[in-house]
Amino acid sequence: MLKGNGRHRTLAVSGCFSIPTSDGIVAEGLGGVPFKANTPFMIRDTWGYAPVGVCGKPELFDLQADPYALSNTISRHEAVAGELHKEFAEYLKRLDASPEFIAKWKTGR
Repeated sequence: MLKGNGRHRTLAVSGCFSIPTSDGIVAEGLGGVPFKANTPFMIRDTWGYAPVGVCGKPELFDLQADPYALSNTISRHEAVAGELHKEFAEYLKRLDASPEFIAKWKTGR
């Protein structure tokens, strides 16, 4: 790929760790993600999408404007988040995830 051969991937999915508060929960009182939780984070084009964000709800980031993913823009770009969530579910299918596991990720917002 570095020599110009091959195809560049159009999608990247990795895990990210949440930073805990003193009580071990991120975003306390909001159904936050437990300390040391590893949540998926998907990058597509200039968007970063977390199906389960810090408060336990999906998050969307414009990585071109916000490369450190600090400002959740999902309320302004719900259609983009919906498309990315569908793509995330398809990604799980390609990994041969069980139907039960995929069902847990069925809805985005």
